[in-house]
Amino acid sequence: MVKKTTAPFKHAMNESLEMIMRRIIGFLIAAFVIHPVFAADWKQVLANDHWTSRAGHAADVFQDKIYVLGGRPPTADVWYSGDASNWSRATANAGWPARWGHAALAFDNKLWVLGGETNSSYFNDVWNSENGVDWSIVTNHAAWAPRSEFGAVVFNGAMWVAGGKSTNAAFSDVWRSTNGTSWTLETQNPGWSDQYGSGCYGLVALVHQGNLWLLGGIPGFPNLYSVDGQEWHKTQPWDFRAGFGAVSLHNQLIAFGGWAPYSETDNPDMIASSDGNDWLLMGYNYGWKWRSYFATVLFHSRIYMLGGSQDPGAGILNDIWVYDDVNAVKRSWLLYR
Repeated sequence: MVKKTTAPFKHAMNESLEMIMRRIIGFLIAAFVIHPVFAADWKQVLANDHWTSRAGHAADVFQDKIYVLGGRPPTADVWYSGDASNWSRATANAGWPARWGHAALAFDNKLWVLGGETNSSYFNDVWNSENGVDWSIVTNHAAWAPRSEFGAVVFNGAMWVAGGKSTNAAFSDVWRSTNGTSWTLETQNPGWSDQYGSGCYGLVALVHQGNLWLLGGIPGFPNLYSVDGQEWHKTQPWDFRAGFGAVSLHNQLIAFGGWAPYSETDNPDMIASSDGNDWLLMGYNYGWKWRSYFATVLFHSRIYMLGGSQDPGAGILNDIWVYDDVNAVKRSWLLYR
């Protein structure tokens, strides 16, 4: 299902005085109490001297290495590393058109690239590689419409695509494929719907506690989860964010960074939840500062943040940060939502 967007979504958020006061108190506690305790949990791995600065790039773990693919400014290069510190370029030109807002998935012993955009042209092509160097086209046009900033994940032995955007449109459909060629529409809309439309982009798709989850995105719907991709359940809404990072680690959903589209600023926080309803603030204003549209991977039980962009005009990044203090989830005590 396609719904016209109202970019850049300037509608006002209706919040109670209680919620506003809760945020103010939470910010003060986070800034002066939590931040000194948790700031050290993120450590910078590299500042530069590897792949060039980029945003909207894709990343995944393949053959026990971290792979970074494409990004903006438009590029089609592929890089890999076994430790996030030492990087090698697999290819300067993978063969697929340069792009950003695409997805990379490790599936069926191959690395896959799906969709994306470049200079207002949107893709629905699918590519794969057995080594990150040599790439083959699987299909030039998948069944789902050309799009970028969609959610993509491997779940129940298949690749999944959900939501996304194209020129003046946002999508609400969810698709599944076991081979990248044939795609099955699982639902026209998993539950994204309000007075502003039903499409969602800038979201994160991931697997948590055996369920498929769709977190965040624009224009800010409740988070959703499903055991089969057809019947979906809603959790409590959270603060608006897009282009953020999220993983499932040690029975916790963990989300961080991203763009708050209604205030047009980035979120420098990190939050966690076991059930998607009650979120705990783990920390605020980390050393990596405010950013969005970075790449995130979970590698050897550590969370890696790679590159991204800061507020408009602040530049594009290529630094790398790692978070490996999983006990911080247990120590967190400030209720976020």
